[in-house]
Amino acid sequence: MPFKIKPLVEKEIKNLLRDPRIYIGIISMIIILPVMGYIFQAAFETSMGAVANATVVVVDYDKTSLSGEFISFLKERGFNVEELTCSIEECLREAEKLEVPAVIVVPKGFSSAVERYEKANLTIYYLLKSLGTASTLHTRR
Repeated sequence: MPFKIKPLVEKEIKNLLRDPRIYIGIISMIIILPVMGYIFQAAFETSMGAVANATVVVVDYDKTSLSGEFISFLKERGFNVEELTCSIEECLREAEKLEVPAVIVVPKGFSSAVERYEKANLTIYYLLKSLGTASTLHTRR
C-alpha cells in the first residue's frame, strides 16, 4: 500500500515546489519563527531576572526551626527577605511603604502540620499596583 501512495506524494510535492508563492511562505516562516523565539526568550529572561532579585516580607507566627528553614530557603533562592513581627494589617501597610510586592504569612502550627504529614498552609498577599501582568515584578534594590 505505501508504494502505491509514493508516486502520488512525489507528484504533489513537485507541484508545490513549482509554485513560487509557496517559497514566500517557507522563507517568511524561516525568518519569523527565530525572531519570535528571540523576542520571547528576551522577555522571559527579563522577567526571571526581576523575580530573582525580588524582595518579600515574611511574617513568621510559627517561630520554629522549620519556618526558619523556609526563610533560609527563600534567601538561598535569591529573594531579599524582610522579616516582620506584627499583625497582618500592619505588615501589609509596612510592605506598601517598603514597596514590596508580596507578603508571606507562616501561621502558627505550620511545622506541626508538616511533621504530621498534613496540609500546611502559607498565606501569600500580593500588593498589586495595577491589573497588568508585570505589576508583581517590581524589585527593590
